[in-house]
Amino acid sequence: MRPIVLVFMALLLGGCTGLRPVTEDWDARRNILLQLDGWSLAGQVAVRTVDGEGGQASLNWQQASERSELQLAGPLGSGRVELSVAPDSVHFRDASG
Repeated sequence: MRPIVLVFMALLLGGCTGLRPVTEDWDARRNILLQLDGWSLAGQVAVRTVDGEGGQASLNWQQASERSELQLAGPLGSGRVELSVAPDSVHFRDASG
């Protein structure tokens, strides 16, 4: 068992040596990001409260200029909600419409 632990630790430490500190010019990076007209984010989110309650959902967020589309859905699409935000309107839709 001990050789396996030693090999694992060597691999773990060896992986850390390849990391280098991030030395970006954040002002330049911010200016580049501010010029983006749109982007999207897709993934999974999980939430847990102090009481131990929680849940998970799939997340799909699309941003196009000043318009946002956000969709959250539980396992197998249950509890799906959609939020659309534009400069002149906000729309929210859940399972009941």
